[in-house]
Amino acid sequence: MTDTIRENRPENPCIVQKDCTLLLEVENPFYADARNSLSRFAELVKSPDKIHTYRITPLSIWNACSTGILIDEIIHTLSAFSKFRVPPEVINSIREIASRFGKVKIMEKEKHLVLSFSDSYTAIKLTRNPALSAYIGKQISDVDFLLDRESRGKLKQVCIKEGYPVHDLAGYGAGESLCFSLNKRIKKGGFFSLRNYQGDAASAFYMGGTVHG
Repeated sequence: MTDTIRENRPENPCIVQKDCTLLLEVENPFYADARNSLSRFAELVKSPDKIHTYRITPLSIWNACSTGILIDEIIHTLSAFSKFRVPPEVINSIREIASRFGKVKIMEKEKHLVLSFSDSYTAIKLTRNPALSAYIGKQISDVDFLLDRESRGKLKQVCIKEGYPVHDLAGYGAGESLCFSLNKRIKKGGFFSLRNYQGDAASAFYMGGTVHG
């Protein structure tokens, strides 16, 4: 695939629409490459035989950011696979959404869980938000607050709803292991195997990973 930006590239498999919806041609020779790349930052909405529909959402962009994907890489990928020039509205939306990632972090400091903001403005804005203030503990600096471990998950959910995803760097303790096995044959006598869409989903997850809100 060439990354030269041109007005029209009819051989490419993707159409990027102004509402951040992506239409991907399944029978295009570049389909597999495009699917693997787009699934790293876009959500599959529907997948009929000929055209698969993806959508770029705030959560899909934040998922991409959390795995280390750069915004310029996302924009370059869209340009490389799109039949037409990527609408500037889409590029602006991606940059604006991504700019909020990393402004709120959870870290482990001196055996305490700490909620840390990128700047004083963001700290004041969010700590005064009634939807969040109930989960935020004692202030220990201009941008750092203690966080109760039991409030960690709920706070992250509320932050996503408020448009500020939490970059959780604190890690987790190891849980109990769960052992299981799969039967090689199913009840009807055939061998167990994934369906095509299940295999595609597993491959896409392996390629890009995901973070659930």
